[in-house]
Amino acid sequence: MGTTLALQSATVVGFANHPTLPRIIVFSTQGVDVYRASDMQRVAWAAIGNVTCGAANNNGIYVGTSDAGIYRLPLTIADAANGDMTNVFRSLIGNDDIRDIAGHGTALAVAHGSGVTYLPSPSIGQSLSIAGGARCVALDAAHMAWCDTAAVYMRSIPAGGALTEVAPCRWGAANRLRFYDGDLYIACADGVTVADGSTGQVHTDFEEYEPGIPDNWSEHWNTTAGSVTIVDDNGDKKLQLNKTENNRWSVAFDDFGEPSDALFFYRITMGSSTGERGICARGAGSAGAETATILTWYPSGNLLRIRQYNAGALYGVAEVTMTFTPGAAYCIVLAVTGDAGAVQVKAAIWIDGEPPPIGWTIEGTSIYGIASGWAGLTAYSSSSNDVVESAAVWLSSPSDEPDYGATDLGAVVNCMDLLLIAGLLAYGTSDGEGGGRFGVLDISGTPTNKTTVSGDCSAVWVDDALTSVIYNNTHERYRMVAQISPGANAIAVRRDWTFYAEITDALGGIQAGTVALTINGQAVTPTTSAITNGYAVAYTPGSSSGYAERVAIELSGTDADGNTVSRIWSFVAATAPGATVTDSTPPNVVCTRDIGLSTAEADEQVGGVNVIWLEDIAGPLVVTDAQAVAVGTLAIDEVTYHRHIRTMTVMPADANGLPTRDLRTGQVVTMTCPAIGMTAQKCEVLAIQRKIDDQDDITFTLQIAYYEAVT
Repeated sequence: MGTTLALQSATVVGFANHPTLPRIIVFSTQGVDVYRASDMQRVAWAAIGNVTCGAANNNGIYVGTSDAGIYRLPLTIADAANGDMTNVFRSLIGNDDIRDIAGHGTALAVAHGSGVTYLPSPSIGQSLSIAGGARCVALDAAHMAWCDTAAVYMRSIPAGGALTEVAPCRWGAANRLRFYDGDLYIACADGVTVADGSTGQVHTDFEEYEPGIPDNWSEHWNTTAGSVTIVDDNGDKKLQLNKTENNRWSVAFDDFGEPSDALFFYRITMGSSTGERGICARGAGSAGAETATILTWYPSGNLLRIRQYNAGALYGVAEVTMTFTPGAAYCIVLAVTGDAGAVQVKAAIWIDGEPPPIGWTIEGTSIYGIASGWAGLTAYSSSSNDVVESAAVWLSSPSDEPDYGATDLGAVVNCMDLLLIAGLLAYGTSDGEGGGRFGVLDISGTPTNKTTVSGDCSAVWVDDALTSVIYNNTHERYRMVAQISPGANAIAVRRDWTFYAEITDALGGIQAGTVALTINGQAVTPTTSAITNGYAVAYTPGSSSGYAERVAIELSGTDADGNTVSRIWSFVAATAPGATVTDSTPPNVVCTRDIGLSTAEADEQVGGVNVIWLEDIAGPLVVTDAQAVAVGTLAIDEVTYHRHIRTMTVMPADANGLPTRDLRTGQVVTMTCPAIGMTAQKCEVLAIQRKIDDQDDITFTLQIAYYEAVT
C-alpha cells in the first residue's frame, strides 16, 4: 500500500531528479515540492499557480505555467522557497503558454504555444515556430525531440544558427517523450513507440547552395525534359523546378541515398501549373522503363494521388479530392514502408502556417513497388514550375504500430507518461474514467509486467534501482529494510541491545544465502528466517556496546534480478552514569600528567616540578600525580584520567556511509587519524559545525575529546 505525498496540489504534472543531490522534485498544478529520496521527507516547496510542467538541469529547477512563462528556483532551495523564484526566458521564448520542459546538463528544451525553443545556455535561445504550438519535448546529450499536434520530430542538437525543421520520426501526436540509451520513447494514444536515435536524418533548406544548377541533384528518365535551379528569393535559397516537355522526368536528391523504409518531409510552394507533378521514392529504371512510388498533385483535376510506375507501366493506388492554391506553400509528409510487392504508402499535406491534419490525408498499398531506390521530385506536365523550400528524410521505418500496446499495457493503451531504467519501462495509462493503470514492464526480454496498480495514471517516477516509485501523488517502496530495532538515530539504547530487521523485495524476493549484516564495519553472522518476499534478520552481540557509543549498521541482500537491497543506519547507546569524585575537585588542574617541561620552558619550579602559570590562575597548571593528590585528585573507579581535546575537519559521511550531520553532542564515535597517531580512538563529540566552500563542497568541523588514563 502506497503513501500519499503532501503536495501543493494533488494533481501531479511531472517529476524530475535533482542533478546533484538525492532529491525528487514533484511538480503539481499549484507548485513544486522537493523530497529527500532516502526517507521521502519534504525538504523544500514553493507555491505557483497554473503549473503545467517542470524540469531540472545543472542551473536550477524550472517550473512551467500556462499563463506566466517559466519560473526558476535555485538548486539549493530549502523550506518555503517562494521568495527565491525568478521569472526567466520570457524574451527568448516569446510565449507564456509553457506546455513541457526538458533539461540536460546546462541546456533546456521548451514546448510552448508558439512552437519549440532550445536553450543551450540561459542567455541563448533557438526557436522553431509551429502552428498550434508544441505539445511536449525531450532532450539528451546528442538529440532533442518535440511533438506538435500531429507528429513527432527528432534531430541532433543544433550546434548553432536557427533551429530548423526536420522530417518526422512518427506521424501521430505524443503525450510524453523520453530519451533512454540514445533512443526516443514515445508515449501516445496507442501505447509506446520507440524511435531509433542512431537513424540518419538528412535535411536541406538550400542555404548551403550557391545559385545555379545544384551538383547533388541528379536527373533521371527523360533527362532533357526539365531541370532544377537554385534561386535566391530575397535572401532565401530555394530549388526551382522547370519542366519543358510532357513526359516522365525525375530529379533525385543524392544525399537521400536509396532508402527503403523512410519518412520524407517537403515544403513546396505550389506553382501556377495545373498539370500533374509530385514527389517520389524507391525510384529506378530509365526512360520507358520507369519504376517509382509517387505522390502527385493534379490541380486541374483537384486530385491528390498515390501512383506506381512499374517498368514503364502506370498504376493507380489511391486518390482523394483536394483543392490546391497556386502560390501557397504546402507541407508534405510521405511515408513509404514495407517489402517489394507490398509497399505501404501514406501521406499528409497541409498549407504551411496552418495546424497539420490529425492522421493521414491519403494512404494505399502498391503491389508493384520495389524494395529501395532514389527519392526526390517528379513531374509529367511541361509547365510544372513548383518551388521547393526544404527537403528532409527520416531514414527509418515510421511504423504506425506501437512497440508496446494492449498486450503489455492492458486494456487501456493511452499512455500518458513513461520513464525507463535498466531493462524496465514504468508507464501510466488513462481513459479518464479510472480504467488505466500504473505498471512496471520488464522489456529486457519478453515483455512482462513486474507490477501493476489499477486506476488512471498521468505521471510516473522511478528511482534508478527500482527501490521506490511514485505514480500520481502516491509513493510506494518495493525494496526495503524495515521493522528495524534498534531504530535509525535512536538514542539511549541499552548497551546490551539485540538486533532485528526485515529485508524484502516485492518484485523479485530476496534470494537465500545473500543476506549480509555488518556492525561498525565488521561482518557478523545473523540468524535469518524466511518471510513474504524476504527474510527476518536477528542478531545478539557477544558483548555490550560502550557508553554513548555510536553503532553503525548495514544490512543487505540480493533479489532474483541481481539487484542489491540495502540500508545503512546508526543508533547511540546509553550514556554513562555520573562519575564518582573521590576527593574535592581541584580548581585549577586541567591535566594530571607530567608533560616534561624543561626548566627553560617553565615559568618556575614548584616543589621540584616545572610549571606554567596563567594570569588569572593562582595554582599550578601542570602537576605530577603526587602533587595532584596533594591538592585533590579527580578519579573514576580509582583511575586518574587526562582529557585530550582535538578540533578536526571531517567529510560529510563516515567510513560506514553514515552522514556526519546526524552526530550530536555527547555521542561517542570511533576516530582514526594517522597524521596525529590516532587509531580507532573512542571520542566524545563536543561540538559540530558545517562548512560550505565557494564550490559548494561541504565539510564538517568536529571538536572531540578523548580520555587517557594516567599511569
